[in-house]
Amino acid sequence: MIGAEWRKISPLHQIRPEMPPTLIFHGDKDSVAPFPTLTAFCQKMSESKNVCELVLETGGVHGHINNDMKLFDNAANQTITFLSKQQLGTTSGEDTLVGVNYFAGWWKELPNKWHGQGWNINQPDWRPKFPGRVPLLGEYNTQATMDLEIEAASSHGVDFFAILYYFPQPGARQAKHAPMLNRGLETFLASPNADKMKFCIEYCNAPDFSARNEKEWSDCVKVWVAAMKHPSYLRVDGRLVFKVHGISQFLKTHNHDYKLCRKRLDALRNAVRGAGLGEMIIGVGVAGQTPPLGRGWPPAELFDFTATYMCVPDIKTQETEYPYATLAQQARTTLKNRVADPIPWMPYLAAGWNPRPWTYPKAPPHYQRFFKFPTGKEFTDELKAMKEALEKHPSLGLPKRDGTRRKIFTIYAWNEFGEGGIVAPTKGRGTMMLDSIKHVFGGDNR
Repeated sequence: MIGAEWRKISPLHQIRPEMPPTLIFHGDKDSVAPFPTLTAFCQKMSESKNVCELVLETGGVHGHINNDMKLFDNAANQTITFLSKQQLGTTSGEDTLVGVNYFAGWWKELPNKWHGQGWNINQPDWRPKFPGRVPLLGEYNTQATMDLEIEAASSHGVDFFAILYYFPQPGARQAKHAPMLNRGLETFLASPNADKMKFCIEYCNAPDFSARNEKEWSDCVKVWVAAMKHPSYLRVDGRLVFKVHGISQFLKTHNHDYKLCRKRLDALRNAVRGAGLGEMIIGVGVAGQTPPLGRGWPPAELFDFTATYMCVPDIKTQETEYPYATLAQQARTTLKNRVADPIPWMPYLAAGWNPRPWTYPKAPPHYQRFFKFPTGKEFTDELKAMKEALEKHPSLGLPKRDGTRRKIFTIYAWNEFGEGGIVAPTKGRGTMMLDSIKHVFGGDNR
């Protein structure tokens, strides 16, 4: 009946970029639509940058879902989940996504980071000297703390935590600390409140925590993909969001071999596809003082966006505190330098920088620069300025498949209590920082 015209109606031969997201339920014993044809379809969809997920039923024959009510109900629930991930029907008027960096550096075992610079067991506990920084929701990264933090953040307009992940590099001096530093990711995944907000992973690739070879990278990928299966993992335009903390160290770890860098990132993307999770948006951190990148910036071929965790102004070190306005101006200057870059930039906003608990006479210069904490009005004004900048500059945010971008930014930080980037409720300021976010971006009714 179809004859020579079969290609005109073959789904496999109609694939092109920007096709609708596709979810397929299939049985591996289907003799009408052979399984290899389905895998070829999914592969070609991925190559065309389309979302395609395959749910395979072992032993399933043609129409297997229609013959089993339990399978049918499961398929319906999976379809609802799939569609919700795609964020279909959003427009240019969609809300700005507000993220806050999450650093799980707070454990009870000694040495810990409540005990001064170097976190030496002989250093005194600095909390009595800086009581205003002590968090109200829990002083350690326990499950109870995370449960309360999600409740507080999500009810004040925070859409996601960007959680730092540290690879326990074998033989590194910090290897024993990595499992504790990763408690933030573990407790978020286990939280009964996890459905109230999103999260994404920022791979903190500092020298002691960098995956140096294929085996170590593969170990990281297994952890990341497992976390990405959680329904609260952040997606933009249906794609999973992931960030490498710093470009300089990433290139250094791979001997500035761009082919090797691409191989590592492709291994992550392929693992995500193989798990049926679709596509990714992978970004990398650039220093705040970096000049405009220009069209020939090589890493633009590897990554989808850039971002900045935090930037301390390069000014004179002194004991006296600079005004918060000086710190805020650095973020605004960084933004201006990024608007014409070859790939989009996800902006940051500093909630503070004042590392007095961790400084010492021979500390690095950025640990000898201190800034006053913002007042509620100052922080609110910077949030409003960020909102306006995202509306004004189409290059800011995360890229979407149609060439536009999703308005999104991060705040440094939820719980950098030692460095002074603090959004979490504290004894000194209560919920002031969260109240400002809620005032500008809304709360539960977003």
